[in-house]
Amino acid sequence: MCRSCSTTPPYILEAKWQRKPVDATARAKIKERLESRPPSARAVLVSMSGFTAPVRNSADFHASVVLLDHSHVAAMASGLISAEFLFHRYLAVTGQRDGSYVSLAGLLPEPDVGPPPSFLRSSAQGINGFPAIPEPGVTVTHVLTADGTWTEGEISGLAHTGGSGLLWTTMSGMLRLDAATGRSSWTSGPVLCKGSALVTPDSGTLLHNEEAVLRMTDDQVHVVGGGLKGHGWLMSGPDHTAWAFTTPEPANGMAGTR
Repeated sequence: MCRSCSTTPPYILEAKWQRKPVDATARAKIKERLESRPPSARAVLVSMSGFTAPVRNSADFHASVVLLDHSHVAAMASGLISAEFLFHRYLAVTGQRDGSYVSLAGLLPEPDVGPPPSFLRSSAQGINGFPAIPEPGVTVTHVLTADGTWTEGEISGLAHTGGSGLLWTTMSGMLRLDAATGRSSWTSGPVLCKGSALVTPDSGTLLHNEEAVLRMTDDQVHVVGGGLKGHGWLMSGPDHTAWAFTTPEPANGMAGTR
């Protein structure tokens, strides 16, 4: 398939849906087709099963063939990013370094945040003189107060990660906080997340970003599901399952997916 327009270079795209990772033969064939195309043409090789180690190693030094795998296709199909944005980010990233493969995490918008906030232990009288008014049977205690200079994004969710750990969701990124010590740090999570994260024994850390649900493992991003437009939130289900809910319109009720 070939695509071209006045503002972007033409692309030659070939997709492979095989059980085993694609080897160097497929990459060499599509690279040969570039010889009969204009110099501005780019080749794109999509493999749903990934690529062999020699292909990945070669991609670190050669930029002639763009390599996309299952994670990139899932990101576009789920509504996480558009095809136009994917290639825009690809060109931006590879323009600063060598290579023709960029992981999904490397293509997502990079957080642009300052230092993490510092926290102070709150007094028993409350924050800024406002007392805590608990409901019957509920005890409320102020633990920490962020310094007044911290305004990094709107906080949309709070999750418990075990022990004294907390995970704050902000439009600027994910903030990890130890409530016992007051220490905080930015995570490698993407920006523009919605609602609270969900930490489960089986799935790890799940995030709702754009229209997709993402799973974070170290510095990797995996698309779990998508098509979740509007306001959404994550919830634990039976047997360590995770559920994602969304409300596209207030009058249309609630739709869920597992």
